[in-house]
Amino acid sequence: MQTQSINQHYTEDHQRLDDLFHEFQELKATDRRKAERLFHEFKTGLERHIVWEERILFQAFEEKFTHLQSGPTAVMRLEHQEIRRHLDAIAGKLTEENFETSEDEHALETVLCPHNHKEEGILYPMMDHVFSEQERNEMFLKMNHKR
Repeated sequence: MQTQSINQHYTEDHQRLDDLFHEFQELKATDRRKAERLFHEFKTGLERHIVWEERILFQAFEEKFTHLQSGPTAVMRLEHQEIRRHLDAIAGKLTEENFETSEDEHALETVLCPHNHKEEGILYPMMDHVFSEQERNEMFLKMNHKR
């Protein structure tokens, strides 16, 4: 059985997370409790996704290419910090029952959308190319342990 590609796995997770976020946006005006639960699920899922990338994928990539000190994973890590700040801003408002989060949502999407496109179009395909099937299998096993 062939291992799922990194690109396929992470792109599917991006889509799942995008769907949760958009459902949150649609429901926050009509069903605040459900919207808040959806945002929490989105935030938790995105944070887990970032942990998988930084502690498994990026680490393995950086070990393989030690000469890339400021390469693509360094840029992705910086963007992850910005994404986390926006997630925390929205979560903080929701904790205070403030659903006026449109500006924060826009700021998040301004970073997250191009970030995902870079990963899906460049970084993940590159990783699928440089990692063997066995290496990818090991990465997926590690991800299952970090759920």
